Amino acid sequence: MYSSRPRALVALFSVGSVLLCMACRNDEDRTVSISDAAPADGTVADSSSTDGTANASDAVDGTSSAMADAIGDSGEGDASLNVDAIDAGSVSLITDSGAPIGPFAFGQNYWDWVDWSNTGVTGMTGTEAEVKSLHLSVLRAGGDNNDSNSPSTFDTAQIDKFVAYCRAVGAEPILQVPIVSNGADGGLATAQTAADMVTYANGTKGYGVKYWEIGNEPDLYSTVLGTTFPIQTAADYCTYFHNFATAMRTANATVTDGGVAIQILGPELSWKYLPPTNDWLTPFLQGCKEDVDIVTIHRYPFSGTQVTVNGALTDATSFRRAIQSVSAIVTANARPGTPLGVTEANISYDYDPTKYSDAAQLAEPGTFYAAMWTADALGVALETNLWTLAFWNLAEADTSGSILGFVNGGQPVPAYYAQEMISANFQGNVLAPTGVPANFSVYAAHDSAGGSTSALVVNKTSRRSSVNLTIDGNSPTTVVVSPLSLTLVQIPDAPDGGPLVTEYTMDLADAGLSPRQVPQQ
Repeated sequence: MYSSRPRALVALFSVGSVLLCMACRNDEDRTVSISDAAPADGTVADSSSTDGTANASDAVDGTSSAMADAIGDSGEGDASLNVDAIDAGSVSLITDSGAPIGPFAFGQNYWDWVDWSNTGVTGMTGTEAEVKSLHLSVLRAGGDNNDSNSPSTFDTAQIDKFVAYCRAVGAEPILQVPIVSNGADGGLATAQTAADMVTYANGTKGYGVKYWEIGNEPDLYSTVLGTTFPIQTAADYCTYFHNFATAMRTANATVTDGGVAIQILGPELSWKYLPPTNDWLTPFLQGCKEDVDIVTIHRYPFSGTQVTVNGALTDATSFRRAIQSVSAIVTANARPGTPLGVTEANISYDYDPTKYSDAAQLAEPGTFYAAMWTADALGVALETNLWTLAFWNLAEADTSGSILGFVNGGQPVPAYYAQEMISANFQGNVLAPTGVPANFSVYAAHDSAGGSTSALVVNKTSRRSSVNLTIDGNSPTTVVVSPLSLTLVQIPDAPDGGPLVTEYTMDLADAGLSPRQVPQQ
């Protein structure tokens, strides 16, 4: 994650599968049509499944539906009362299908840990309880600051704090070693300083950190650091990556007990994995595939000026296509079975609220539309079996000036709740819903051990609607969902068990309230 992007790169973000890297609420009129702006790739998001038989789980009709023309009179209330609810249709779920949810599926980034105000308070201070509720799988300490070690160094004391935080919230740490400047004194980063970090973490302290990265967004080095920086091409980066990886594995092998076998993630590309002209990933893997255990990229689909309500509601289709494209590169060039993960993601990389126009503020980070984008992104990540999807970023202090945090000033923003509704409740196997209505998304998982199915219904319309969820061809469970809402439906396998329904709406978000349970008749 870098704090700014050159204008020349921003123009490329509007291309279909654009993938880029790095809370305020707008109380103005939210009357917006989904067709107010074209999707990022200039196409209309498809509403058919890959087999052509039913609507995909991220189905959005991008033609003419009014998304918020009656927000102030949404008819919210007891969602169990089927009053004035439009029948949106039936969604079918088959529980013996789908792949297991991966052990590292749910991720976040350990930022902001910098004490900007020199008061001893950072964005991470006191956030353990909220973060533990997310049930995160992995937590990454990386990004530009950890690569450049500026304005603060990520030294051994910070490593200690990071690992302790991971243990407190139950997440596996991912630790980035710098290529730009080392964390000891801010001087030159070398393969030896990278090895020293491994020795400290896994030898001196015995932390057993298994997952490591080398540098951050090397495809931006020439732009951000200039033409004199030694990494200008994918081949240059591969040379550094190989030397660093070799030194790190050697250091880990000398740990007294042999150490935990480390795995190295990379190349942490910002956006240059778009063949044929903007593809660092193919040449990097061709040269360094033996050094890479997990292929990782970043994805930020929009700049601040490009964020729109339409983009937030339709980006799932572009994300799915992007994963398919990158997966094809990985399959063709990496070692067989190498996983793919996204280790940074948000609706936009622009942290500064002044970068967003009045229209963009409707869907900027911290808004409910951004939360709907978050739910779609995580749902697509599960359905495409990404190794992880780690959002940027976990928490911001009031004084940071950034709106990217999922917890800002100690308070969760809507995207936090969107992630929690999935990460804290989806277990077992990911399902593939069919028959999803236009302007809805549905994501689901079946937990055979717990004996229940969890489904998240994303209503992107301004209409109060009823949705029938049919599991394995049994009698449907009918749920009434509020306009512009995320509704978690938990259905027990036992035939005499009723569903547990939790909803989170735009009105709740704008009131600063958390998701609420809805009684069922």
